[in-house]
Amino acid sequence: MTFKQLVWKMAKVNKRKYIFYFLCKSFTVMVFFMFSTVFFNNEIIDNPQIQHGMNEILMIPAIALLIFTVFFISYAHSIFIKRRKKEFGLFMTLGMTNRDLIKLILIENVGIALVSIGTGILSGIVFSRLFFHILMSNVGITDIPFYLNEKMFLYTIGIFLLVLIVAIGKSLILMQITELVKILKWDRISESKPHKNPILGVVGIGIIIFSMSTLYIFTYEKKFNLDQKFFKYIYELGEGTLFILCTISLILGLYLAVSRFGSFLLKYTKKYPNIYYRRLLVFTNIDYKIKQLNSTFMLIIIMAMVTIFYSTMTLNFYSNAEYIAEELPYDVAFVQTETKNKISLDEASEIFNSNNQVILEHLLIETLDYFEYHPQWNFMYRYTFIPVESFNKISETQLHISEGQYIYLISSDTSEENRDYTKGFKFDNGEKNISLALQDMVFEPIFDYRFHYYNPDFILVNEKDYEMLRNSLDVYPAEIHWLNLTNWKQSAEAVNELKQKLHESNQLTPKIDEYPIGQISPCSEEELLDPVSKINEYNMSRIDGGIIFFVSTFLSILFFFATFILLYLNLFTDIEQERIKYRKLYKIGITKKEVKKMVTNELRILFFLAPIIGIILSAIYVITIVQDSGGIMSEPILIVNFLTIGGLYLLFQTIYYFFATRKFLKEIVS
Repeated sequence: MTFKQLVWKMAKVNKRKYIFYFLCKSFTVMVFFMFSTVFFNNEIIDNPQIQHGMNEILMIPAIALLIFTVFFISYAHSIFIKRRKKEFGLFMTLGMTNRDLIKLILIENVGIALVSIGTGILSGIVFSRLFFHILMSNVGITDIPFYLNEKMFLYTIGIFLLVLIVAIGKSLILMQITELVKILKWDRISESKPHKNPILGVVGIGIIIFSMSTLYIFTYEKKFNLDQKFFKYIYELGEGTLFILCTISLILGLYLAVSRFGSFLLKYTKKYPNIYYRRLLVFTNIDYKIKQLNSTFMLIIIMAMVTIFYSTMTLNFYSNAEYIAEELPYDVAFVQTETKNKISLDEASEIFNSNNQVILEHLLIETLDYFEYHPQWNFMYRYTFIPVESFNKISETQLHISEGQYIYLISSDTSEENRDYTKGFKFDNGEKNISLALQDMVFEPIFDYRFHYYNPDFILVNEKDYEMLRNSLDVYPAEIHWLNLTNWKQSAEAVNELKQKLHESNQLTPKIDEYPIGQISPCSEEELLDPVSKINEYNMSRIDGGIIFFVSTFLSILFFFATFILLYLNLFTDIEQERIKYRKLYKIGITKKEVKKMVTNELRILFFLAPIIGIILSAIYVITIVQDSGGIMSEPILIVNFLTIGGLYLLFQTIYYFFATRKFLKEIVS
């Protein structure tokens, strides 16, 4: 028998390892390609029905998928190499040099990689078309075509090869520095790992509790009435930085807790002989398995946490589309200047009437814009005045302002206070000085970020001061038309017709770039002058939320199957060693019934411990994130969504547990 024949025979004997390794790679390529058909589709990014910034929103699942790809391919490769180290040691005893071994590993991996890329791309093309059409029909968009471009292929193949090259390079270096005796005894060496320090497991649990407590307490700092001077440096970090740091420390704590859990369990159960000796085999097996699977445990916990948290938040956003639209106090609103959006109330009524809508209420809010150049900042400063009488028409808060004073209105709940607006105003028109003193501040989200024409900062003055400002300063007047309809949910066609009518009339007038508002605003003329409506917000939320929810569901299914594959790899690739272990137990009197009970208890911990930890951690993140909207108890739909997704995750995990336990018992008992 020649050397090549020997290698080929061993490959045929281990065909299950090759096939499973190939399927892991091919599956990863297929999934990444399917996602890329959405991420790199420019028609989705540029579609007017989809919110600007969709590419940035999709960046979060893209990063999650990239991290998954790195870990999954690396882990699958490391298991594939680990399970074959004994074969490599045998080849080396038969005369194979390190150079021959490197050549063998490269040929195997290059061959499997090329076939995986081919099958992964082909299956990705087939399934991505189906995935794309289901996605678009689910969110109600029919005018975005499915197409393929070079970015989808280049990024998929490039990232796959880059991760694989790093994984292969790492395994080759380890093979070079590992002694032959250790390679031959690799499986026995892995079983004889010393007990790890259980105290570090306690430290890890402490870090987890500290990280989650810090994130929760400083998110709800008003509730806990914290001393801002004492915690000055923490507040200076900002919420985003604190969130990232707490997440990093959480992962560190998880690693310590998971990797030391078995040793911790063994040490402290020994204090209770009745418990320890009755479950001695279970505890020792769990200790051994956790030492083997600590990386897998970490991945499963993180994937469960990300899956449930992200799916819950995106489902909540998708299901809250109507609530988001109802936040607008008007059904339709648009701004009208001296030259732009010129339309009479009769013309607007005719548009809505022709689409079976009636204007039930029409309110007119006057505004004056005054622009003042600040040489110190080299910036044109904008002041927007509203007469308090106009404000009182649209607000339940009825205000009164004395002459010579003003109220600073912050019209968006996401904006911060502008301190320049709290110091009083002094304007000089060349003939006289005009002074206004601050009377009060009011927070009321009437014209928020969706109304691009205005900033969130308004100055409310009484009618006399308003007329004085109009006559004394070089101002730009405008009017806000505030419309309420019979049924805003049926107003999509009417709003689109109104938008088209305004756009056509604006083409006949000078560009808004000729005015100060157009010069200082980053928005285009169309964005500044577009009507804002509940129906557009509703459709936008449904479409954006639908895309994100569908993509996150896709990734959640992917992550769940990934946990299935990871556990399958670890449980069944060493099945022969498990058989040998249990045969030894039979010889010392352990019955099949006891073996089944022991295996069932062991697999129950392996299958459910990590997902339950992930669900608990995701619950803490959900509770922390929603504090800005009034806390978890103010959003019962969010609780239902979380319990539904978490319950489904555990249900599928339970089904897989029974399937894997039955198959595993069948393999070792036979």
